[in-house]
Amino acid sequence: MKIVQVATTGKKVHIPEKLTKQEQIYEELASIVGNKYVEDDIGVLYVYSKDMTELGQYLPNLIVMPKTTEEVSEILKLANKYKVPVQCQVKGLNMGGVHAPLAGGIMIDLRRMNRILEIDEEAEYALVEAGVTWADLRRELQEKHPNFRLSYPFAPAQTGVVSNALLGGHLRFSTKYGPPSDQILSAEVVVPTGEIAYVGSRGLVKAWDHRQDLPDLLGLFIAWHGTTGIVTKAAIRIIPKPKYEEKIVFGTKNVETTCELPRRLARTHSFDAVSVIDWRYLMVAMKKCSDIPITGPPDDIPEGIHTVIYSSFESEEELASKRKIAKSLAEKYDAQIMPPEVFDVEFRRQADAIDGCPVLGAPGGVGMCFSGAGKGAGLSWIGGLGPDKYIKNLWVKTREIFAKYQKIFPQLVVHEMCWGHIGCFREIVSFDVCDPEQVEQVRKAHEEEVRLLLDHGYVIYKPPKFATDIIINEYMDKGFYQLMKKIRETLDPNHIMAPGRWEL
Repeated sequence: MKIVQVATTGKKVHIPEKLTKQEQIYEELASIVGNKYVEDDIGVLYVYSKDMTELGQYLPNLIVMPKTTEEVSEILKLANKYKVPVQCQVKGLNMGGVHAPLAGGIMIDLRRMNRILEIDEEAEYALVEAGVTWADLRRELQEKHPNFRLSYPFAPAQTGVVSNALLGGHLRFSTKYGPPSDQILSAEVVVPTGEIAYVGSRGLVKAWDHRQDLPDLLGLFIAWHGTTGIVTKAAIRIIPKPKYEEKIVFGTKNVETTCELPRRLARTHSFDAVSVIDWRYLMVAMKKCSDIPITGPPDDIPEGIHTVIYSSFESEEELASKRKIAKSLAEKYDAQIMPPEVFDVEFRRQADAIDGCPVLGAPGGVGMCFSGAGKGAGLSWIGGLGPDKYIKNLWVKTREIFAKYQKIFPQLVVHEMCWGHIGCFREIVSFDVCDPEQVEQVRKAHEEEVRLLLDHGYVIYKPPKFATDIIINEYMDKGFYQLMKKIRETLDPNHIMAPGRWEL
């Protein structure tokens, strides 16, 4: 593979050698999906390699866009015939580079598989193809099923629903409903050799609505990063809308309160979502994106660490009870309860004061820190799931890591999950990908962050390749690694699926 250093950035572009019989493979792919949906132009391949992170870019040899599960099956059979690597993606928005074709080969773009096949209100699921986005599904519910809502991710609305759920992480209502992978009930899959199968309840009976009390083969496709096959459709849980919803914002005064209050709120089993945002560093990131030179949090941005909770209720009595719980914990931890409208207005006031930074009006919501807009459009993060008793130490140590790097500033976020059984901690950093020094600083900081999380028993979610290498080399149980290897060898004898993922 040829590696080219981009002169204006710190990124390396990996260009694969031409495949043996590439023209023939192209023609056979075209016979499966049609000439319009196969591409090998270098410009198009380069576009597919780009992302907003500090990670390297990897070009595939060919792009193919199937429309049906049967076409996906035929593509995998063809890849086995020529022993060509295969990687798939929906929108290519993953911040861990999990979709990057590390070994070149065929990139299967699933965006044409974008049908919402069924919404069953009684069984509370939506059956969707792999290319359906959160925006697609949310629009469908709003227009045709207004009594239901989604526990959606903190990700762009155009992210694929199925791929997002398979990769794990957290959702808005993960405190109550658990991680994205728990929202998958059944699925249709194409294994690496091309066979089509069903997993979850649909594998045993003609029902898509659960995965309990049966061999949980769905686990073979969750967090495997595409190495065990391709999920072409899945039943995703939808949630009945409550009669009322309310957001409550707590302003906390110190790290101790910030890290203890969310745990206690989650463990009351009263609130749908409990999250923490570091307001001060969010402002820093946005100032930086608007090209205002800074060396740290400026004095004109007040200290602001906020816990945000969402509650749902069916009666005034239930509302009063939940407000009483929130007030009691606020008093115990010396936190200020802020009306959401006050918080929103104050946040907007400070954000709008940043020149050239239309924060809350930016497409996608919160603004430049999360959209990756601004000079260089760099955005990346490292996060993990683990014991929330270590949140304080992670918070302090993460700030210490980033304090060593003068050009980058983290935005810290915490989400309580499964009623506080586990916590999600992650740092997000905006940076200029056209500044090689910033790119290198992000790389170094993220390597330190990965080890920090692992040392505290946190599992990295959506880990990039460098992180899985650290995990396998330094942390993973050898028996666990060998078991993973045996499963992959059984499912993928020709080793075509996402080579380079979860392996050394």
